[in-house]
Amino acid sequence: TGEEAAERYLNAGKLTVSPGDLVFLYTDGFERYFDLPDFIELFQHWPPNLKKELRRFSEEKARENGALYAHDRTIIAVKFDKD
Repeated sequence: TGEEAAERYLNAGKLTVSPGDLVFLYTDGFERYFDLPDFIELFQHWPPNLKKELRRFSEEKARENGALYAHDRTIIAVKFDKD
């Protein structure tokens, strides 16, 4: 929301990543998604149309259960290549 009070909910830190790792930065609207194997699988396979597939997946979940999955959500995913 841009409100200064929101800063108290931020988690910060650092981590070491290795080739093949996935790192996610996300708002709480995506928190429950990480309990869904199909959601994780999207990122493990990282299809060329990932953005479109993610939108389709989240819209479907919101229709199934808006109380759990229709909240405002933002996600940034980074895949570290195995090269």
